[in-house]
Amino acid sequence: MWSRRAPSARDEHGGAAIGFGLVLPMLLALTVGVLELALVITDYHRAGTAASRVARLAAIADAVTDVRGLADGATVSCVFSAGATSCTSGTADSSAFAALLAEARTVMPDLAAGNLRVDYTNIGLGDPATPGGIKPLVTARLVNLRHDFRFLRVIKPLTDGIDYPDFASRQVAKGQGAAP
Repeated sequence: MWSRRAPSARDEHGGAAIGFGLVLPMLLALTVGVLELALVITDYHRAGTAASRVARLAAIADAVTDVRGLADGATVSCVFSAGATSCTSGTADSSAFAALLAEARTVMPDLAAGNLRVDYTNIGLGDPATPGGIKPLVTARLVNLRHDFRFLRVIKPLTDGIDYPDFASRQVAKGQGAAP
């Protein structure tokens, strides 16, 4: 039989579907944003960890360059550019630099060789004429890193990604000097 509704009653059939249709895009955008932020934070953490691991290895492994004649306060920097390892003074040991890069890539597999820089600074510890030798401060730096968005690249202002700051970690290295 026919039922009559009061004229003030509204028909709300389909209201939930309309509400869901309005809320779903916002919920998806929020979820994608949170996932992208998690990727940014993860890459940031991995870069810091990679710099620490490289500094630790550089402190105990053979140096990329000979620092025995380095003056107090002087710094020598070693980088990979134009297909070869080079240092600001002295010759570079490409295999030692490759070992440091391999250590960094255990944490950041997509790290380019040009993003790693290793500095040796004579901070006045040790003496080059003694068996212990100079104990330089090793600084491992990851430079020019960026995060390219995976999910948010469809939004025009976010297509460029984020440039990270330089990551640095320091360790005092083993002595490099005269043979015992």
